[in-house]
Amino acid sequence: MICRMRRLCTIQKGEAQCCSSHQSLLYLPYPITATSSSLHMINEKLNERSRQILDEIKRRTRTTAYVLAFDSESTPTIFDSKVGGLPYWDPAKTYPTDSNGKKMYLLAQINFDQDKAESPLPQSGMLQFFIGGEEMYGLDLDHPSEQKDWRIVYHEKVDASVTAETVEAMGIPSNNGDNEEVDSPVFRSCAFRLVKKETWLTPDNWERFDELTLEVAEDLFGETEAESANEVFGEDQYALLEEEYFYSENSQLLGHPFFTQEDVREEGSRYDTLLFQLDSETVDDVVMWGDSGVGNFFINAEDLKNLDFSDVLYNWDCC
Repeated sequence: MICRMRRLCTIQKGEAQCCSSHQSLLYLPYPITATSSSLHMINEKLNERSRQILDEIKRRTRTTAYVLAFDSESTPTIFDSKVGGLPYWDPAKTYPTDSNGKKMYLLAQINFDQDKAESPLPQSGMLQFFIGGEEMYGLDLDHPSEQKDWRIVYHEKVDASVTAETVEAMGIPSNNGDNEEVDSPVFRSCAFRLVKKETWLTPDNWERFDELTLEVAEDLFGETEAESANEVFGEDQYALLEEEYFYSENSQLLGHPFFTQEDVREEGSRYDTLLFQLDSETVDDVVMWGDSGVGNFFINAEDLKNLDFSDVLYNWDCC
């Protein structure tokens, strides 16, 4: 596999893409999927056998994701979809605290009243991700689904009368990367919008990609001797896929996850759906998980449909 750090050096990050409904520039730090021009380019370089395998993988795994497009020029309010900063909070609710009794800080929040998404995501309200604890960004490796030093909160309705002053008066901390007592992957608060994209499985999720490539090669060509996708495609063809085409390194809701290490879910895990993925966003130094890592939150599909966020698996890893 190609080292993630090498990718960070070779990908043109921060290429501005203007969203027609917003005046400011929205930054998509990594390619989401292949564009039509890059698809044409890759198809010219791939041999016919590789193209057939690739098309079948895409057909079997094509799905919708909502990618976070960061807006580095605006100053987010408590109501905006954003990472870090001062969260929205309903004064009638008890604010989440960690195992030490300290108020947690905002990792990210998505306002579905502003950023519309289709089912199974919420159609309205606000979804928030909090982390606390004194180390590991709240992660307990032995109990990754226990919301002890991290928390997910869903507000069915957002009270527009709440002000930043109201939230600050409750002693709720702001996560702007300037508090030495806060152990956070967020360097500064940054707003984002959700961009709906079609995605598919890529080599970034290398274990699953290997498994599916072997299945497809056997189904299409009766091939059973290869032991990895690299062997199926051949070294040159596989390198072409990794370097020029197959990237899924994005901050997103739904879609296919990626990992800098490996998928921590066991086979048959009930956590079958990617709820939220926050990648290290090096554009304007927004987020950094350890050494260019990624944070993932997984949920059961039925729980998501019922908007039940009480049982979620949280993990992050890095190079």
